[in-house]
Amino acid sequence: MRGISKPWLTDFEYDRVLGFTSGGEIYVRTDAILDSAMRSTLELAIDDRADGTNVRKAILNLNHPALVAARKAAIDAERARMERDFKGKTASREEREARAVVLLGRKTFDSFVSIRICWIRKRLGKGK
Repeated sequence: MRGISKPWLTDFEYDRVLGFTSGGEIYVRTDAILDSAMRSTLELAIDDRADGTNVRKAILNLNHPALVAARKAAIDAERARMERDFKGKTASREEREARAVVLLGRKTFDSFVSIRICWIRKRLGKGK
């Protein structure tokens, strides 16, 4: 629509409001500064929500078992890649950050890049 300016989805810093568990689930961070309407909307996008005696179905169902399993597989693949690249040693913070920068700098993103980056940066479960 002409005349209506919408922000690019990539301009919104989702990692400030959404988090991932090591099991692949997504959640709205408790430490995110959000008004109640935005928090409620995000929560409803992720999971079903009780609304009094009714249950409102998730809009995007982002914690559907298939998506949770795929995110968990992405973490496992990233872990295997790091173990292969850093045989017998632990990657330093700088090495992990360099890996994150490479993933984010690609012309096209790998599947489930957000959870991969969170795992690399050791941010899984933050604000849960």
